[in-house]
Amino acid sequence: MYTDTSWRRSAAGWLAAASLGVAAVVLLSGCPADPVPSSRAVPLQPRELFFVNTLAETVGLYQPDTDRLVANAFPVGSMPNDIAWHDGRIFVVNSGDNSVTVYDQGSFDQLGEIYLGTGRNPYSIAIAADHGAAYVANFMHNSLSVIDLTSLTQITEVLHSSLQTPQDVAVYQDFVLVSSTAYQTAASFGPGSVTAFLVSDDGLTYAASFVTGDNSNPQTMLVVPERGEVHVALTGIQSADDGEVVVLDLTELPDGIEELHRLDTGGSPSIRTASWHQGEEVFYLSGTKGILSYHFDGDAYAVLHDSADPVLPPGGSMSFYSGVAVDESRDMLLITDFPADSLMLLARQGYHVVDEKRVSDGPLAPLLVE
Repeated sequence: MYTDTSWRRSAAGWLAAASLGVAAVVLLSGCPADPVPSSRAVPLQPRELFFVNTLAETVGLYQPDTDRLVANAFPVGSMPNDIAWHDGRIFVVNSGDNSVTVYDQGSFDQLGEIYLGTGRNPYSIAIAADHGAAYVANFMHNSLSVIDLTSLTQITEVLHSSLQTPQDVAVYQDFVLVSSTAYQTAASFGPGSVTAFLVSDDGLTYAASFVTGDNSNPQTMLVVPERGEVHVALTGIQSADDGEVVVLDLTELPDGIEELHRLDTGGSPSIRTASWHQGEEVFYLSGTKGILSYHFDGDAYAVLHDSADPVLPPGGSMSFYSGVAVDESRDMLLITDFPADSLMLLARQGYHVVDEKRVSDGPLAPLLVE
């Protein structure tokens, strides 16, 4: 079942820190304001931004080159949490339904539904095209589901002692990486970790782990394959301003994982898959303290905008950013604001707001496909 722990920040979520909460937001927001089309209502474009509307239980679509928005592009399952793309297909993780649903990008027709099992609370997904598989972190079951990309079926479920309320999953070469929050209560976490599994013809085998620290709450990961690194957002505990990013060296796998850098960003940071401006090597974080950033200066990583001086501060006490994607072609950031039900377009030059578009209920996890 879906719980308040299913957020891109600390388990039990930012809304648990407010006096309202998810149920209150549902009551205020209700159902999608516009009818949800049963098929694609706008022509396919070469570049498209997708995001899940967690409370509306739809996927939204924004086409940057035509500035066209479809707030509710097509319906999905219960409490969608994450989205991925591969080979013209859109994969949506439905936390409430314990499933992954797959859609054709050109028509939005549903191609399949993969049921993962009762009580899994799937949270995030990563595609390994070279291995013909998708990997799903099951938050409440301490497991990792493996989905075959051809048959769209679950072929196995991995259980390992290192998986403790796993939240994010990523792929690096022949390894699958899983971040575990070690959730205990809203204000208490055990030793968080990142675990690597080796992909082989025999399935997944444990390779190595790195402990990120007590109460570190590692939320999401971003692999930088050119440097053999994974960047892990450490959200910390609820109501604290203790966010960090730890940069881990993956080049010695399967022998081990080593820490290269640790950056104090403050806030409650979360890294989204597309939140890296590759040309300038600037990384962007979203969270309750606004949009934060850091960069590689040629020798090491350095924070550019921390929680005391964010790129973009939150819009108010009930506002937080639930994802950021980089549009390098237009030199813009595309940012989802969960409580405000909005998509913000932010120019990177001067970081000024170009537009703020009303979307649907609870936008999350923007993914730019190009």
